Formats: sequence, C-alpha cells, structure tokens
Amino acid sequence: DAAHSKATALAAYGDWFREGRAKDAVPVDIAWALTLDDDLEIFWWIDWCCTDQDKLLPKKSANEPGRDARPDIAALPAYAAASAGIVAAWTPEYASRPWCRAELLLAYAFMTKGKNVLVVPAGFAGSSGHGMDEEEIVLADPRETVDTLTNPNDRPVIASLTGVAERST
Repeated sequence: DAAHSKATALAAYGDWFREGRAKDAVPVDIAWALTLDDDLEIFWWIDWCCTDQDKLLPKKSANEPGRDARPDIAALPAYAAASAGIVAAWTPEYASRPWCRAELLLAYAFMTKGKNVLVVPAGFAGSSGHGMDEEEIVLADPRETVDTLTNPNDRPVIASLTGVAERST
C-alpha cells in the first residue's frame, strides 16, 4: 500500500525486539522463536525492495535457452541459511503466491526455525501487548502456482529454487 504499512510494521517490530531484548522484556516464546544470541543483528529480506521485480533475466547466450539467475535471487538460499528465523507481515493471500511459497520453502530448508513464522500484525507499533503469533505455515509447492506469476521468466527460477530446497531437506 502507499503508506508502506507492512514495511513500517516490520521496522517497528525490529526496534521493539532489539530494545526488548536489551531489557529482557521480549516474551520468551517470541525470543525463543528467533535466537537468544547476545549479538543479534536484524536484517530484512523484503522482496519488492531487495530485488528488481521487473528486470528480465538475461539469456545465457544466443544459442542457449533459459536464463541465468540474477545474483540477488541466487543468493536467497544463502540469505535464508544465515538467518535464525523468519518474521513476516503475512496475509492469507500470500499462501497462493509462488514467490512467497518459494521463500517459505527456502526458510524451512535452511533455517533452524524456518517452519515457524512469527507473524507481525498489521499496524504493529511495538506495544507491550504485542499480539504476535508464532504460526506454522503450511508449505506448498511453488511450482503449482507459477501460472499466476506476473513475469513468466520467473518460472525456471522458481523451479530451480524449489529444487535447491528439496535437495537440502
């Protein structure tokens, strides 16, 4: 949305979590779901700003079909593997999106806490009554919904990332 409400809620969550951890004020269930490391750093993967949504993947060569993976997309499994957990501004609509499915599958394959997602409620502003729930999101094959992709060149990328996740579990 124009107000960037999901990104705002995630940023507020990051601030709340960091400040709460410093004061031992984060509920144990939330802290456990991510990490108890003292040197916690928070990084966000927000697909629409971490990767160019409209850029077509270049051809491998004039004689070869297919596309090369862009470095931002090729690094997604490594980004997931370096993460302790997943926090999402999740809505039920995301369950049918191929990229959302692929991101969750990679989280499951590479993150210690990847099967459980901390869902940040809309409008989260860091209140003590955090209202956050740890949810087990049902994993679904991203390839089942590739017909809904806005960029058809993403199909082989989704298939490749799904294969990486499958081979890793």
